[in-house]
Amino acid sequence: MELKSIEMQIALPKSIDVGKQVQQLHQEGQLLNDHALNQMEKELQQKRKQVMKNEQKDRVHLKRKQNDHDELDHDRKKQNKQKDQEQQHPYKGNNIDFSG
Repeated sequence: MELKSIEMQIALPKSIDVGKQVQQLHQEGQLLNDHALNQMEKELQQKRKQVMKNEQKDRVHLKRKQNDHDELDHDRKKQNKQKDQEQQHPYKGNNIDFSG
C-alpha cells in the first residue's frame, strides 16, 4: 500500500499529534503515580509520628506508675519499721510484779 504525497501530508501531522497525545498520557500517569507516592509517604510519616507519640506517652505513664509504686513501697516499709519499733517483746513486759 503506497501513500501518495497528499496522503503523506495529512498522515504525518496526525501521527505527530497522536505521538504528543500518547506522551501527555504517559506524563499524566507518571504525575499521578508521583502524587500517590507523595501522599503515601505523608501518611506513613504521620503514622510514624503518631506511634512515636503513643510510645512516649506509654513511657511517661509507666514511669509515673513505677514512681507511684516505689512511693507506696517506701511508705509500707516505713510503716512496717515503725510497727516493728512499737511492738513489745512477746514475753518481756513493762510491768514489774512485786508480789512475791
